[in-house]
Amino acid sequence: METNKSIFLEKFDYYEFQYLVTSKGIRAIKAHVMPFDEHFGYFYSLYNTEEKCTDILKIIKSIEPDQKVTLSGCNENFIEISSLRTSFFVTLPGFFPVDLPTHYFCKFIMELRDWISNLSNNQIPGVIPSSKLDTWTCVPKEY
Repeated sequence: METNKSIFLEKFDYYEFQYLVTSKGIRAIKAHVMPFDEHFGYFYSLYNTEEKCTDILKIIKSIEPDQKVTLSGCNENFIEISSLRTSFFVTLPGFFPVDLPTHYFCKFIMELRDWISNLSNNQIPGVIPSSKLDTWTCVPKEY
């Protein structure tokens, strides 16, 4: 079995950002990424707020050409960022590293940060942010 196998992607085939509410009322922000959505699901906690996205962008901007920075996620994942390549590692059986150009990962994080900002500032139609649930109500148009 080959353990050093990795996949290099020039870009994601497709991605979108989602605001999920579970049946128990738990709210979460998720990036749905194709291919390898299951793989990237392990990383959402690293960049699920505006502040975390901004921190990652600052880290990327400060990386020297020969430097690598590692961001730890949960117990089973981490991201390694260099000036040219960003690698996503899941240390569970059956997963392998996925690499992206750092400039593309930066673009993805900027778009995610903007989307989270829009969510927080009531700019996504049909979604009431959790910060407004105590003061807003939904009333049908006929009233």
